[in-house]
Amino acid sequence: MTMAKKPTEPAPVQATVAQAAALDFKPWTHGKDEWTPPTDEDWWKAGATVLPSVHMAWMTMFKTPAEIEEILNGLDEDVGKAFLDGISNTVAYFRNFHNVMAAAEARLFCVASKIILKEDADV
Repeated sequence: MTMAKKPTEPAPVQATVAQAAALDFKPWTHGKDEWTPPTDEDWWKAGATVLPSVHMAWMTMFKTPAEIEEILNGLDEDVGKAFLDGISNTVAYFRNFHNVMAAAEARLFCVASKIILKEDADV
């Protein structure tokens, strides 16, 4: 199995401007237990725990399985568990960021496509 050396984006789904403009969506409604972006203060606090995990994950991507095994075997059990938990917790932490950003991007492209079609019709 060949692994990519750098992160790659999934192949984009191609849609025409007309197809994107035809898509409709409803605004989200606020709920009791909804996720909200962190405040500046919360972001600074989270950065102290998530950013080191991001850096360690990035470094891991450039290691062979044997190198990763050597690293993990060299860690104390508690440190190894903390390392793996940190990676998993960081994935969960950023998942909501990704979901919101991807959904907003799709909505913006749909509305921008409608604007483009309206402008073309006015010409």
